[in-house]
Amino acid sequence: MSATRKNAMNPVIQAQVREFATAHSLTDRTEATQFEVYSIFAILNGLQGEAIDPSEVHLNGTEFGLDGIAILVQGELVKDSHEASEKLAAINNPSIEFIFFQSKTSTTYDYGNISKFFDAIAEFFNGELEKESNTLSDLTGAMKEVYSKGVGRKNPKLSCYYITTGNYDEPSRIEKLRTNFRLELEQKNIFDTAAMTIQFVGAKQLQQTYRAATSSIEVEIEFPRNVVMPTNEHVEDAYLGFVDAKNLLKLYTVNNAEDDTLIINRTVFFDNIRDYDAKSKINLRIKEIVRSEGGKEFVFRNNGITVVSKNIDRTGDKFRLEDFQIVNGCQTCNVIYDLIYGDEENPPAEPSLTESIQVPFRLIGSKDDQFVSSIIVGTNSQNSVREEQFWALRPFMKNLEEYCRSLEGDQKIFIERRDNQYRSSPKIERTRLRTH
Repeated sequence: MSATRKNAMNPVIQAQVREFATAHSLTDRTEATQFEVYSIFAILNGLQGEAIDPSEVHLNGTEFGLDGIAILVQGELVKDSHEASEKLAAINNPSIEFIFFQSKTSTTYDYGNISKFFDAIAEFFNGELEKESNTLSDLTGAMKEVYSKGVGRKNPKLSCYYITTGNYDEPSRIEKLRTNFRLELEQKNIFDTAAMTIQFVGAKQLQQTYRAATSSIEVEIEFPRNVVMPTNEHVEDAYLGFVDAKNLLKLYTVNNAEDDTLIINRTVFFDNIRDYDAKSKINLRIKEIVRSEGGKEFVFRNNGITVVSKNIDRTGDKFRLEDFQIVNGCQTCNVIYDLIYGDEENPPAEPSLTESIQVPFRLIGSKDDQFVSSIIVGTNSQNSVREEQFWALRPFMKNLEEYCRSLEGDQKIFIERRDNQYRSSPKIERTRLRTH
């Protein structure tokens, strides 16, 4: 096998980088630069949940061992001593974090490059990189301002990310290098060591964090009729109850930019095994019952929906969900939307009939992807689902769908990973559609 083929970029990541470069006007930059900015975006926005422009973190020059530095004061980026001073003056005892990035399109974890990355971080805090570039000079000034005025009850958090397109297999020499570097940082006594992160990011995590960054949604719903579910080692919080239909719509509708109407947000159903089939006998029957008898019995006749969220912030009866998926209940959600809003062929039902609809609702807070997959399989196995439909959950199928969709011209094809996924997409040529 040639060296070129061995070190070729992961095709799914390549597709994501191409999509990202187009969206962020980076097509005139080198692939290496595009990858650097893309990886900073994926980590900051997808893994850490920060809404920060990666171009403001990326180092454009040839700075020693570093591709990006973010200094966050209360979650906001500061780039020089003046910005740091202003932000620190406005907040008492702020949270502070330093984040460092080094990104390589290579599939390997090179000992020498990692060592340079660690050295650069240490030298930044020693002030030795200050004269490397104007940007580093400004960032060094911000760092000094933070330690001069901003350190209150807790030392700043430190996160270091070395990123490649390969898989990290924990080689002993590099693990030893990481251990020694962590010890060196701890001995400085200037960081919150309990919150310190020194992480090697590979292809799988990079793909996941980019998807989270580009599809993550934040919604607040009212969920007054709930009980707390039993504790579980894979779950942060979990609740069981029911919600009214109008409130439920907040989870899966967005404003249409063209006419400001509410439309279905398909991204929240990405992990659902089946897409909506408006013409199925079951769905037509549910609509018929509501139109003729009203929605009071809906809660007794429907299995409801299951939502899994990476973060749940509860204040009384209000629940703010971040980075969530509706993993079971796609049919129910769409039926309710049709009943309330309708379309040209099916006008909406009378409001008096739909406002009484209550839906069984299960909300689970978990960051464990494997556990989430088991929830999807468990909730869907109670219905009539073909065994092969569970292939839709596999990372390979998600990657294949994303890669094939990103191809250009005659090479582009659409993998129907979920049943009925492209039923309502008439612009897609049927010859380009492949079912699993």
